[in-house]
Amino acid sequence: IDMLQTHLPSLEGYIDNIQTANQNNATQDALNNAQELKNVSDMFGLNDLKGLAEGIETCCTEGRNDELSELVAQIPAHYQTNLKALSKRYPLDAKTVH
Repeated sequence: IDMLQTHLPSLEGYIDNIQTANQNNATQDALNNAQELKNVSDMFGLNDLKGLAEGIETCCTEGRNDELSELVAQIPAHYQTNLKALSKRYPLDAKTVH
């Protein structure tokens, strides 16, 4: 639980960074943050977030910007769904759950 609470803010940071990078057409920044999002999501079994991050990686490397924007737009909803599921399973600190 401590590890999860430690890494949840990192997930939010990666998501914010991906969104900002996408808005600024900073593909390399989006790619770097997607790789981190994928790794942390995988660590906690957040498979849908991991899948989105993998899709973002692919879009960045292949220059598929329209699809990239669509995937980036899906991240917040998937994150919230995962966060709710985690908070039902683990007693997370209210400060951690946004």
